Amino acid sequence: VLAMQTSGQPGENTSEFWIRGISTFGASNSALVLVDGFERDMNDISVEDIESFQVLKDAAETAIYGARGANGVVLITTKHGKSSKINIDAKVETSYNTRTITPDYVDGYRYAQLLNEARITRNQSPQYNTDELFALKHNLDPDLLPNVDWKEAVLKDGAMSYRASLNLNGGGTNARYFVSVSYVDEQGMYKTDKTLRNDYNTNANYHRWNYRMNVDIDLTKSTLLKVGVSGSLDKQNLPGSQYHEIWHSLMGYSPIASPVQYSDGKWAAVGSEGRRNPWVLTTQQGYQETWKNKIQTTVNLEQDLKFITKGLKFYGRFGFDTYTDNGDNRFKWPESWLAERQRTSDGELQFRRIETQKLMDGTMYSSGQRKEYLEAELHYNRTFGDHMLGAVLKYSQDKTTNTSHNGNTDSYEKIVQSIQNRHQGFAGRFTYGWKYRYFFDFNFGYNGSENFASGQQFGFFPAYSVAWNIAEESIIKKHLKWLNM
Repeated sequence: VLAMQTSGQPGENTSEFWIRGISTFGASNSALVLVDGFERDMNDISVEDIESFQVLKDAAETAIYGARGANGVVLITTKHGKSSKINIDAKVETSYNTRTITPDYVDGYRYAQLLNEARITRNQSPQYNTDELFALKHNLDPDLLPNVDWKEAVLKDGAMSYRASLNLNGGGTNARYFVSVSYVDEQGMYKTDKTLRNDYNTNANYHRWNYRMNVDIDLTKSTLLKVGVSGSLDKQNLPGSQYHEIWHSLMGYSPIASPVQYSDGKWAAVGSEGRRNPWVLTTQQGYQETWKNKIQTTVNLEQDLKFITKGLKFYGRFGFDTYTDNGDNRFKWPESWLAERQRTSDGELQFRRIETQKLMDGTMYSSGQRKEYLEAELHYNRTFGDHMLGAVLKYSQDKTTNTSHNGNTDSYEKIVQSIQNRHQGFAGRFTYGWKYRYFFDFNFGYNGSENFASGQQFGFFPAYSVAWNIAEESIIKKHLKWLNM
């Protein structure tokens, strides 16, 4: 199992799981994650809510999930209540996060020396004379000969993260409950303009609130009803500039290109957009705020059918999820200037305007989706002497409806957006074992999707496996007693 984290941005620092490598390119190659039997995002779950975590990687195990199980399957079971007095668990933790590797750059004086050296080797005159190098080294003229450590100006050394959770569980013989709430606060590593703190925040911060309630009710001695409600509320804050612009400028803007701000208050830049100085890109171009809300509902019915035959059970599941994503992006940028290399005769700076001011403007968006799941399973497990028989038959269907509303008035786009994504499938598993020594499994999945053309929407995915537990052979038990499987 491989887990790779591709971003350190608060709210985006999640891992992608690959089981036995990447099996496809250009499409989703992550494992199928099932939470209490339903396909959901692993990152939506508080770690304190997880009871068990199981990884399925063999074809014989994943065939029952059809094409969507081709990259492996992760089964997550959340916690449920137990028959006991109320138990309360609380946990608070904090951590200090730092960047793994950020390049260290030479200062303005050394940069100017290397620039002169590069020009001399190309038979060109030096860019800076001895007096200018001296002024750079001792910061005597920060307007015309700046020496800016942009990493120090824009980035913090690290940032704090806080996590807190509270769980309650208990119940009687007929009803049990598990309730949890949790909070995550991840702070960003950008410095902010103190004069703007009362208006808005330009740092990359992330807050998440999670909640979960699982209730188990014994309707009869053979009937168990499980009802679960869970969800999360996320708030993410970002600078108004795009990340690639900030880091492109931070890595490429030289320490002698311009100061952060000239002594008369003018903002400095060598160009527009990504060529603005890193401080302006990080703190002076507005902010982005995103709210995400997820509500997940699960109803499970377990019926023991031993009155028909021993070992026969029925499982029925229904799930209903809603997801909304609302964003408020506010953009602006200040008027920027670049000073000429020479002052006027009376010692004043000469400026060239790089970009005119853009006042605060904003865009808002709203997107979302609704998902419905329905599953029915019939399980049979029974032992006859030395023979162990097992079977599973499973029917499943789900549909996803796009509920986004972005002011789109194009009728064609509305029609495309309104088309539901649907999956339907029938699967089975048959197992046989003899004396815990020889095993045979046969699995199949017959799954379909509306994405494919009529007549080509379903596919059949069979798999089988055989196993031999050599430790159960009499010769092994007699001569190799230490081999116990």
